Amino acid sequence: IINGNPKKDSYVRRIPLADALGGGIGLKNRHTFELVRRFVDDTVLASEEAIADAMWSLLVHDRIVAEGGGAVPVAALQSGNLDLPPGPVVLVISGCNVDMTTVRRVLGGA
Repeated sequence: IINGNPKKDSYVRRIPLADALGGGIGLKNRHTFELVRRFVDDTVLASEEAIADAMWSLLVHDRIVAEGGGAVPVAALQSGNLDLPPGPVVLVISGCNVDMTTVRRVLGGA
């Protein structure tokens, strides 16, 4: 993003566990970019290890199968990367498009 506009080839490096979050908005996708500018106050990063830990925690403790991109909110929360106001917190956990090889890897079974 340059001067409040998408930049050509402004794609984020693909993260193996959160590959759904690796793409950019693109120059022709003016609708999504405008919505993000309007409604997103801040962004945080989550490490690959934090994403794996979040996927593990969701699966083992909550019986939720979440793909890496869907587990990122939990990863950010567990890592202490969110500056939250007092009160209830809602995290959207979406996506169960994860293959069994990845699930085994996250659970430590290679």
